[in-house]
Amino acid sequence: MIESGIAALAATERKDSDLDRLFAALRAMRENMDDKAANEAADRDFHLAIARATGNEMLRLVVTAMWDNSRADPLWKKIEEHFHTPALRAASQDDHQRIFAAIMARDATAARTAMQAHLARVVGEFTRAWR
Repeated sequence: MIESGIAALAATERKDSDLDRLFAALRAMRENMDDKAANEAADRDFHLAIARATGNEMLRLVVTAMWDNSRADPLWKKIEEHFHTPALRAASQDDHQRIFAAIMARDATAARTAMQAHLARVVGEFTRAWR
């Protein structure tokens, strides 16, 4: 997956200012667990901050396009309407914390693994709930 490679690269290229942006997004997600729209915006900010931390503008643009285009799809809106629950937001918060810790530690392997696990969990949750 594209984002797992981006997380790995972010771990090796990140600056302290990138950690500040990632932490701010994590805090916003945590503070908005009961506000789906605000939590989703902070989730987007977190993923875009990871891409930005690579120092590669093209990767940031790719992640931006992936987020914005998928969220504009009516099917995504319907899926999220039914299955984006507080429990799923809490699980994502835990996933994001692991991704953040790996990036902070400059551990590319752990960042890749944590992002892969996060994305697999999200897809799995939506898939199970859809059936």
